[in-house]
Amino acid sequence: MTDTLEYTRCVQSAAERIYAVVSQSGEASSWELKLSLKLHGTILNLALGHLLARGMITLRPDGLTLKIKPVTQNEHGPLVPEKK
Repeated sequence: MTDTLEYTRCVQSAAERIYAVVSQSGEASSWELKLSLKLHGTILNLALGHLLARGMITLRPDGLTLKIKPVTQNEHGPLVPEKK
């Protein structure tokens, strides 16, 4: 159980770091994020899935990588990361 909780926290932390980078830069590739944040590929993909499911980012293919952009608004107003 402890390993699962630790892994979940790792994915959440990566998602927060990814969102901070793309919010500040406006756009980043998955490869740039992997290298600059020193993320394992599996953690990167899970964190991107987490952000995508929450409607916080958009993904588009760009050659062999993905371009990630933050979603700044939806029909309910500005999106902000959940505080815990």
